[in-house]
Amino acid sequence: MIRVLVVDDHTSFRESMVFMLDLADDITVVAQAGDSDTARSVIPANSIDVALLDLDLAGARGIDLIGVLRVHHPNAVAIVLTGNTGEKSRAQAIAAGAVGVLHKSTSISDILDALRRAAAGEPLVSPREASELMQQGSLYLSTEKNGHLALATLSQREQEVLRALAAGLDNHAIAERLFVSHDTVRSHIVRIYRKLGVDSRLQAVLFALRHRFLSEDDLA
Repeated sequence: MIRVLVVDDHTSFRESMVFMLDLADDITVVAQAGDSDTARSVIPANSIDVALLDLDLAGARGIDLIGVLRVHHPNAVAIVLTGNTGEKSRAQAIAAGAVGVLHKSTSISDILDALRRAAAGEPLVSPREASELMQQGSLYLSTEKNGHLALATLSQREQEVLRALAAGLDNHAIAERLFVSHDTVRSHIVRIYRKLGVDSRLQAVLFALRHRFLSEDDLA
């Protein structure tokens, strides 16, 4: 069962989304919130696999909740569901750690598909698309000196996993490539996040690109 958190300050939209998601046999909405403060209180109190976050909450940014989510649920992922999908907004969401950005006009069947793919560790945005989005949104960060030191702390296996993430492989495909279990892959990814100070696979790949550990040729 995929456990979902829905955060949106438009009550009718949020409640309709929760109703539709709960109709799926493999998805359950464990919590919902209409503002940032409520979301911050329900995140640590519930087991969450995927969070659907509105980009623009009243007086706050939905993407600011991604870091809170990852602190309490390191294996959880966030999908931004918004009415604002301009390049800069999408870039900001990806830079903050979202695994994908969907418009609020997206069909419920496509939202369900995205939730299932995200929960299974499948990328919703390819590393190459994320890299191009960062450049178009003028969000490519300058190289930090400490970044090279952080990358140097990765084990050989963690480097292999990072390159597999850049190639766009999901957790299952990485496990098959490296002849390890799915849980081992997830453990490696969590350690990569911690060492690089990032919150998503796309952030990890972009970090490695910025510090020239990876090149555009490594991207899917």
